Amino acid sequence: RWHMPSKEQIKELIANTEATWVIDYNGSGASGKLLTSNINGNKLFLPACGYIFNESHLLINSFGRFWSNSISHSNIEEAFYLSFDSSTTYVCDGFRYMGRCVRGVFNTFWM
Repeated sequence: RWHMPSKEQIKELIANTEATWVIDYNGSGASGKLLTSNINGNKLFLPACGYIFNESHLLINSFGRFWSNSISHSNIEEAFYLSFDSSTTYVCDGFRYMGRCVRGVFNTFWM
């Protein structure tokens, strides 16, 4: 079974991986973050997919933003997401109407 990761799972991912900015990942033309586990060496590539606002796709290959399943406690119109660029990786919240990417994870990945 697949699900969207929670804010806590994204924080855990950030805390337990080394993030490296990659240009043209495996010849795909996509830039993004390669996360390497500090525990078992497994790797996960997240493309810098940008986001959509007012029907425009912005910042492709510069920023990555992936939704969590966690709604903000202070404003139900906002949710938390993983955000990164070439130098930073963090969790923040933003309006849910913004077009951010979704990266499902398999349930056993978190067990």
